[in-house]
Amino acid sequence: MLRSFYAGISGLRNHQQAMDVVGNNLSNVNTTGYKSSRTTFMDTLSQTVSGARAGNASTGGQNAMQVGLGMTVAAIDRDMNQGALQSTGRTLDMAIEGEGWFVVGETNPLSGTDTYYYTRAGSFFVDDQANLVSSNGDMLYGWVDTDSSGSIDASRDEMGFINLDRRGDGAITNALASSTPPISGPNLGDASISDISTLTTTASDTWRVENINAEQGWFRVSGARSGVIGTFAYDTPVNDSRLGNFNIAMNPPAQARLVTPFASGDGIDEVLTFSDPGAAGDQTITFVSGVTASGGVEISTLGSTTTVTLNTDADGVVVSTFEDVVGALTGLPYTASFAGTPNSAANALVNRVVSVNAGAPTDFGLGDVGPGGVLGWTANEFGAGANDLNITLVNRGAQQIQTEVVVDGASITVYLKANSAGAVSATAQEVYDAFGRSPEALALVTMDAPSAADADLVVEPFTQVFFSDGAGANLGDYFTFTTTAPGGANLQSISVNREGGVIGVFENGTTEELARVALAKPPNPQGLLAVGQGKFVESPVSGSGFPPVAAGTGGTGGIASGFLEMSNVDLTREFTDMIVNQRGFQANSRIITTSDEMLQELLALKR
Repeated sequence: MLRSFYAGISGLRNHQQAMDVVGNNLSNVNTTGYKSSRTTFMDTLSQTVSGARAGNASTGGQNAMQVGLGMTVAAIDRDMNQGALQSTGRTLDMAIEGEGWFVVGETNPLSGTDTYYYTRAGSFFVDDQANLVSSNGDMLYGWVDTDSSGSIDASRDEMGFINLDRRGDGAITNALASSTPPISGPNLGDASISDISTLTTTASDTWRVENINAEQGWFRVSGARSGVIGTFAYDTPVNDSRLGNFNIAMNPPAQARLVTPFASGDGIDEVLTFSDPGAAGDQTITFVSGVTASGGVEISTLGSTTTVTLNTDADGVVVSTFEDVVGALTGLPYTASFAGTPNSAANALVNRVVSVNAGAPTDFGLGDVGPGGVLGWTANEFGAGANDLNITLVNRGAQQIQTEVVVDGASITVYLKANSAGAVSATAQEVYDAFGRSPEALALVTMDAPSAADADLVVEPFTQVFFSDGAGANLGDYFTFTTTAPGGANLQSISVNREGGVIGVFENGTTEELARVALAKPPNPQGLLAVGQGKFVESPVSGSGFPPVAAGTGGTGGIASGFLEMSNVDLTREFTDMIVNQRGFQANSRIITTSDEMLQELLALKR
């Protein structure tokens, strides 16, 4: 009989908890973005009075007899379905039409770390610091127009708490190198802006400095929002009443040196001869460059392979001479002799592999050439940093009956004409003529007319030419820098589009996208933990909603400006659940009173 007491107690306690959930739902029936909860029950442990018995030929089977020991709460679940939208007519009231959560948070002033929350309550306003904040002061998270370009680009602008301050203080606030479109690879930093003083603008603006003539060095300077335009030459100081005072500086274009062996008898007298290695067998010599510890040529050997490291200066230019190389090779299984000018730097040896065959000496003709030499190029359009642009000379064998130039992005490949035996038969003049037939190649480099036009090229198996130490300007490359004027045009009004873009209209009539609201989509939103004030945090079962995405992407819905999401509490269901819980509570109370009366009857037997 005591079991029924405790079964009734469990029913009273858990129906009371279910009533607490209903009461909380009803109290939040008008709470913006509130998500209702529901309670489900399950039975607890059952006591087995007798076990089950299987039937046989003489008797039938018997089921087990069990007495339940009450019930408990199985789960209290959140209903994450969207609530109805309520029109408010207020721009900074935002509702998400579909999946997704606003990300809000705060920054700890001591540690500088950010704390993030999720919410569906989209009532925001601008505080005294121009932060876009919720009704309880949490800042809204999204993309910020960090480069002040007037539009949001998720690949370029940074994410953070949204601030809409565009009031200027008369200083340059940002400078950004860019290229649209990039002509020959990542051409950033092709021009530099120097000697800038405060620009005398009447409002905040983004100024574009665009290279419009790469050969003559003419740049167009224009205000993206003010419409002011001026054209100037580089390295010429600018003093304009509208644009201010500045100077556009540009480094010389990059030049390239071709480092490749040439056939002997081509007029180049720098020749290395390697003697027969004899019993030592075939030998391989690899030439590389770098700053050596000894300051001279360094030799390392491994079996039949020798690596020769040529010393370079701080700029990467080889300073070791052919004479240094010959001296360093002394004592190896082969000997080397040099015919030419001993003081010439051994640039022609860099990145070359020489095979010395047993049985006969090997003549290795060399050409140390550059602009004005046998082959040389100057980069017309070249980005900052080495190896942004390269030229590759390739011997494809007898299949190549004419020298051909192919351009792919920042790479130029020269397929050299070969004879029937597969040896390169192209001359320097033929390479020059092939470049002349390729407008794409000439857009990237200018090739110098060869001084030894009839020189036959020897390429085994290919040669690469890299450009470095230059920063020539590209046609279409530009810098943007943002300026603000003291008391510049103030933000007059704000609107929010469906993609979450916060559009600002300024007093001078200009319009720009100041920020874009980001939305999070945790994998299991029902696993989020409520922390009050309409906010949720992640739990071990919710998964992470980071990084947030733009509204309408990644499975999120669009943003409706001028609306708020109402509570999704269903009054009909809540009142029904209230009645059910009340009757369940009453029934469990009757269990206790009835059990008590039965116990009293048992005690009365004594009388």
